[in-house]
Amino acid sequence: MNDKVELEALIKLRDRFLRERLQSIRQLVAVSPTSPLPEQTLESLAMIQTAAVGIDAEIATHMPRLGHGAEQ
Repeated sequence: MNDKVELEALIKLRDRFLRERLQSIRQLVAVSPTSPLPEQTLESLAMIQTAAVGIDAEIATHMPRLGHGAEQ
């Protein structure tokens, strides 16, 4: 796959995960302060966050970097 196309796909995927994360956070905020937080929402948020961190790391491998050449 073309590196630019792969990077664009990763960015779209990251954006989707960020929207899902925001939705989960909004669900948690809507819970009454006297009620326990829903475990399923917390687990979902943890999985989304883990995936988002992994995607960010993969995006970083495709981004151009300065100072990583002959001067090392």
